[in-house]
Amino acid sequence: MRTDDFVDGRLVNDFTAAWRRVEDWLRSHAPEDFAALRGPATGQDIAAVTEAFSLHPFLVALLSAHDGIEWSSGAQLLPRFGLLPASRMAGWKAAGAGPEAEWWVPFAATSTGEYLVVDHREGPGYGAVLRFDPESGHGGESCWPDLLSLVAELADALESGEPLRIPGLAARRPRAGRQVEWDLVPSPEIPGVWLREVWGHAEKRLLRTAPAAHAALRPPARPQDVRAAAIPHSFHAHLIAFLLLHDGADEPDGFHVFPGGYRPYSCAELTAAQARVKAAQPDESIQVRTLSATKTAGAGGSAPAHAEAPPSPASAPPAPASWLPFAVSPQGAELLLCQEQGDLYGAVLSWDPVTQDYRVVHPDLAALCERVAR
Repeated sequence: MRTDDFVDGRLVNDFTAAWRRVEDWLRSHAPEDFAALRGPATGQDIAAVTEAFSLHPFLVALLSAHDGIEWSSGAQLLPRFGLLPASRMAGWKAAGAGPEAEWWVPFAATSTGEYLVVDHREGPGYGAVLRFDPESGHGGESCWPDLLSLVAELADALESGEPLRIPGLAARRPRAGRQVEWDLVPSPEIPGVWLREVWGHAEKRLLRTAPAAHAALRPPARPQDVRAAAIPHSFHAHLIAFLLLHDGADEPDGFHVFPGGYRPYSCAELTAAQARVKAAQPDESIQVRTLSATKTAGAGGSAPAHAEAPPSPASAPPAPASWLPFAVSPQGAELLLCQEQGDLYGAVLSWDPVTQDYRVVHPDLAALCERVAR
């Protein structure tokens, strides 16, 4: 889109009409969020955002309607993102980004430092909305062709209740209340993204209910360490995503991270576990049973009661080499992740001493993380 396209102002009028749909919905269905919208930014505030180039007309229209939100309100008009005032746009620097970031102006941010920006570089991408996350290395992922497309899609989602998805993040469905709530929608097509979303909620719960276990979580593993630990077979996307968040957890409080008293392994421990499983002779008679009570991530199911008590490892026969131990209890019992392609791929298993066989206790690692979040 070029600057010349705005000569008659028709597209700006379309933007204003779409934004009014958002305002009308908030006024009726999320009154606290509507009240959190600040008044219009002044011309002086808008001009102070940048002196290097003229702000995109859609961004000017957004600021002319509302100078962001009252940040203390916690209002998230977009999933995880709150609107920034002009004062926070001015002088913003995209840490770690390339020279193209000089043309970016942020208009929304998360509490963890991610940004949505408008790209002001001339050319086909002029006005595009990009997502920038300095911690994960996302250096300007394209999300929408312009702010009009974003606001129109937001208005459609709010009015219809259909999910809204920011590219690279899990889809979320709006729910009316005093503030709009964005409920996670399972996204099996992008398992790593889904796990990161679920684990974000789990961490908040651990911090609130088990702060010592939260403190036992280690910093993220280095990508090269994850790749080295995965040799000779690649890890499931869920496990990779978890390791890039936390390289396991330390004893003794780490045993309270997963339900049932299990501590997640580090990359080094995963390497040792793979070697141990490979050296053992698996029992050819193992029959895996799936617990009918277990439900998929996001379905609200709960883990069966017998999964809460780690079994004694003494009676467990060697597991197949494709089942990777990834968490351990104080008694030495392990949770295993099925790495073999097929119906059980990605499933979480444990030894059941009552039935004397291995059982699927969670359909995948994301479901286990969701259990932590509840």
